[in-house]
Amino acid sequence: MIRFALHSAALAALLATTASAADWPQFRGPDAQGHAPVDETGLPVEWSETKNVAWAVDTPPGWSSPVVVGDRVYLTAASEPQGGEVTLSALCLSTADGSVIWENDLFEKSTEERMHKKNSRASPTPIFARLSDGSAEDGALFVHFGPGATARLKADDGSVVWTRDDIDYPPVHGGGPSPVLVHDLPGGPILFFPCDGGEDPFVIALDARTGETRWKKDRPDVGASKTFSFATPLLFDADGPGPAPTQILSQATNQVVAYDAATGDALWAVPYEGFSVTPRPVVGDGNLFLSTGFMRPTVMAIDLQQAAAAGPPRADGPVDAAGDAIVWDLSRGGPTTPSLLLIDGLLYFVSDNGVASCVEADSGEVVWNERLGGNFSASPTYADGRIYWLDEDGKCTVSAPGREYRELAVNELPGRTLASPAVSGGAIYLRTDSKLFKLAK
Repeated sequence: MIRFALHSAALAALLATTASAADWPQFRGPDAQGHAPVDETGLPVEWSETKNVAWAVDTPPGWSSPVVVGDRVYLTAASEPQGGEVTLSALCLSTADGSVIWENDLFEKSTEERMHKKNSRASPTPIFARLSDGSAEDGALFVHFGPGATARLKADDGSVVWTRDDIDYPPVHGGGPSPVLVHDLPGGPILFFPCDGGEDPFVIALDARTGETRWKKDRPDVGASKTFSFATPLLFDADGPGPAPTQILSQATNQVVAYDAATGDALWAVPYEGFSVTPRPVVGDGNLFLSTGFMRPTVMAIDLQQAAAAGPPRADGPVDAAGDAIVWDLSRGGPTTPSLLLIDGLLYFVSDNGVASCVEADSGEVVWNERLGGNFSASPTYADGRIYWLDEDGKCTVSAPGREYRELAVNELPGRTLASPAVSGGAIYLRTDSKLFKLAK
């Protein structure tokens, strides 16, 4: 049920604004595609337990990425099971020394739900946004943990504005996709997330002010035997004459679907083969770049204009012509977990087993492959003119972007590392299975 802690007069006055460009307010940063702002410079290239570590503090378990805004870091976490239940919480730390500013236990969940060994009950990354409704001038924090566990908090003190514990679906391997916040809509901002479980997958948009359901849509039926997926959606504003709707590009099993953010109408869908889709897609130069998931990941480029021209999907899936929107596909070296990275016409990605690739974004032609070693879940990050590749065992390879692979450093920290790093204020925030590190010169 929805629980409210807002006054109706304040709700009517709510307007959505974004965080500062220098912040890291969501999964994969301010542009949602893994790029730090261009003025984010002076980051460390090398570090160890004793070098370029500003601080390291113990944190509870969870694989959500850090969110950094101003002088605060926000995390979600899942406590160790006690009495058959796990506590899902949000916490706020100081960027100065890592001390806890506030912590709020939000939900209690049964441990009977089976969890993949590379997942946690706190994997989706929260979103920070400034909202001018009087009670959120210092920021709103939206947290999502999967089925039956979504909330909006006041970012300044962690107090609850609303919660939803009734949005349920049968998870497979636990939750995964991070939510997205759409600001400029006629009815006010929405919080959107996919619910691609073991059966009857759907997507849902909540009123960011109240938590009430704005719209809910079933996924187009593509006849898939495995319907579960975990990909975080991406927002996209279509080009063209006249006002164009903000589109939510949301990958699912065997298809990527574009939704009108205001209405939830499916605008188009492009088919492919792949389930348990996890990487977040990226957009550039008129194309959508994505990886199709298990068992054989295929990286592909989709012409957004041609996809839109194919028209809305039928009840039984994408229209036949939608597949013609695929510009190229590459069936070797694709990731099943890490997201893609697009820099100056080159697309970078790393397979789960540690082979990094660079391909021409317009053609899919392979420029280079390089074995980094290790296993990968975290998404690569582009910051201060460098690419940071973080594997699952605390090793981070730093390389220069370009048509030739050039390694700059290899750094190691203790602990398991599946969460993608955050970059803000000249520092890298790196989360392990038990600690949060602030890396700075």
